[in-house]
Amino acid sequence: MDPGFVKSEEEVEADKSEEQSMLTPQVPSNIKMRRCGYCMVKQPMRAKHCQLCQHCVRRYDHHCPWIENCVGEKNHPLFIVYLSVQLVVLLWGGHVAWSGLYFEQSWEWLQHNILLLMSFLMIVIFTIVVLLLLISHLYLISCNTTTWEFMSHHRISYLRHSELENPFDQGHKNQTSKRCLETKSKSLKTVCSLRVRRATSSGGVRTGFCDVNSSSKLLMSVGSLKVGTKGGFRVLANKASQSISCKRRK
Repeated sequence: MDPGFVKSEEEVEADKSEEQSMLTPQVPSNIKMRRCGYCMVKQPMRAKHCQLCQHCVRRYDHHCPWIENCVGEKNHPLFIVYLSVQLVVLLWGGHVAWSGLYFEQSWEWLQHNILLLMSFLMIVIFTIVVLLLLISHLYLISCNTTTWEFMSHHRISYLRHSELENPFDQGHKNQTSKRCLETKSKSLKTVCSLRVRRATSSGGVRTGFCDVNSSSKLLMSVGSLKVGTKGGFRVLANKASQSISCKRRK
C-alpha cells in the first residue's frame, strides 16, 4: 500500500488526479524546500527518504518490518487499526493459553505444560509491546507529530529552528478530529478539482456549478477550510448555496 510516496515532477504532471500541493503543509518562507539526495525529488515539509523502500514518504513516521512498508500520511490510520486488531488477538490468545493451564506441584506437570507455559509468556510479552506501541502512536497523533520527528527533533531544520516545541500541535481534541476527517476532506478536494478541470476542458460549460470561476472559488474555499471546525463547514455550505442559486438564476 502506498504510504504517501512523494511523486516526482514528471509523475505529478502525468497524474493530475492528485493535487499533491494541497496534501502537504505550507513551507515557511525562511525554510527552503530541498531535493532528496537519493531519489532527487523535491521533499515537502515532514517528508523523509526511506532507504528500504527507496522512496520519499510524506509525513514519514517509520518503516515497519512487520508489514514490510513505511508508515506515512496515507496509511497511518490503518496502522493504528492494525495495532488494535493485533492487541485484541493477543489478548484472546492469552486468555485461551491461560485457561488451558492447570497447576500442580510436580515435575510431571511442568513436563506436560512447558510448551503452553512458554507460549503464554511469549503472548504476555508481545501484548505489552503492542499495547505500549499503540499508546505511543495515539499520543503522537494527538500531538500531531511523528515517531521520526519525536526521535530526531534536534536534527530536523523546521523543528530545530522553531520557537515552539511542536509547531504542528493544535490540541488533542482538534488534532484527533482532524485525523478522523482528513480522508473525507481530501476526497472532497479531489472531486472539486476534477470538476474544475472538466469545466475548463469543455470551454467553460457548466458542470453542476455556476461556471469555471465559481468552481475555482469553491475549490479555493475548500482548500482554506480548517478540517473538523464547525465554522469551516458552515463556510463550505454557504459557498455551495451561492453556487446553486447562481445556477438557478442563469
